[in-house]
Order: sequence, then C-alpha cells, then structure tokens
Amino acid sequence: MSENSGGSAFPTKNALNRDGNVMRWAQDGMSVRCWLVGHILEGMSASPELMQWLTAGTMPPYETTMAQAAIRLADAVIAELGEEE
Repeated sequence: MSENSGGSAFPTKNALNRDGNVMRWAQDGMSVRCWLVGHILEGMSASPELMQWLTAGTMPPYETTMAQAAIRLADAVIAELGEEE
C-alpha cells in the first residue's frame, strides 16, 4: 500500500488573529486518500450487483474485500495524479 496520502483534502491557510500574529491550525484534517476511500466505498455500496457478488459467501468477509479494493483504487488515483504534475 502507498505511504502517499495525497496531502490534505481540505487544506487550510494560516490566518492572522486580532493582534496580527499568525494562527496555525493544529491539524490538516482528512487526507485526500481517506476522502477518496470514503467516496469509493460509497460508490461500491450503491451497486446492487457488486454487493450481491461480495456477499455471496465465496470470498473473504466483504467488508475487508471492499476496504482493500477502495484503498488500492485510492492509491492508484493518487499515483496517477502525482504523475501528471
């Protein structure tokens, strides 16, 4: 699996407070990778054919299968986007 998270899905900019000091956010929030995985899982779950195939009982637990597939797809998207830069 990729170590590249794709950066922050919702990057924040530093802001100045009333005193003119730079305020930094404590965290960057959700990574692009996590955001992609969530949307991929949402799409996979919306497919009756895929869900029927995954829950047919001939595969490992479908939750694991779906999660692994979603992570691999997200990693592929991030890698492809990185090649375009």
